[in-house]
Parts: sequence; structure tokens; C-alpha cells
Amino acid sequence: APSGGGGGSAQQGSMAPFALLHLHALMPSFAGNHVASVGRVLALLSLVQGAPWPEASWPAEAAAAVATSTLPRPPGTEHPPPPPRPPPP
Repeated sequence: APSGGGGGSAQQGSMAPFALLHLHALMPSFAGNHVASVGRVLALLSLVQGAPWPEASWPAEAAAAVATSTLPRPPGTEHPPPPPRPPPP
């Protein structure tokens, strides 16, 4: 797997976006080589499952405060009321 250049370790990640990696995994299938494609997709799945996720940049208290905020919405972002229901037949 490419390391993203610069001779870094695999821990540093790849400069290729996920969509490009996904396309690379699917390309053999378009040529009729489904076995190779499945192998590449499973290798990509293994890579994604083993990748470390970055730590959250917000503390839990700040995230909870934002989630429970009662500030009014900016103008134009309110949800319109649902349309009236038709009378039953």
C-alpha cells in the first residue's frame, strides 16, 4: 500500500483519498476479475478497521453544551410546518 510519499511509516496514513482507494479496489471487477476485486475490497476493509481514529478535539462537556443549547436558529433555517393532512375518506 502506498505510504503517501516521503518515506513515512504506514502509521502516518496515505495521501490518497478513500474514494481513490475504493476505486482501485473495484477496478478488477470491471475487467471481469471479481476474485481480485473482492481481495482488494477485503484488504481495504481490513485497513479501515485497523486505522486509529483521531481523538475528539472537543471535550465531552463542550459537546454536551452545544447539543443541549437552546439558542434560537438563524433566520431562514427554521423547519416549515408539515402540510395539513387530507380528511379521511
